[in-house]
Amino acid sequence: MLETVDMMMITQLNQIFKEKNIKCTLHSAGGCASCGMEVKKDDDVHIDDIVAIVNEALRDKFLIAVYQKTQPDMLYIDSKFGR
Repeated sequence: MLETVDMMMITQLNQIFKEKNIKCTLHSAGGCASCGMEVKKDDDVHIDDIVAIVNEALRDKFLIAVYQKTQPDMLYIDSKFGR
């Protein structure tokens, strides 16, 4: 089951990227983040680094971000308990 993040979390994550000088932003896919988050980044930013930052930020919320190798520009949020 996919979990959700709200717009405030996306804003907070984007602020973390900005503070770390990482050229990356997250955007909700569709009308809400339950559909996933689109990753917009510079070519020199690796998706695994982005996922690590997102997962650190979501750690206390018992959520985890994952992506598919065939579609690395989309992050999906899941519960840590489902893993």
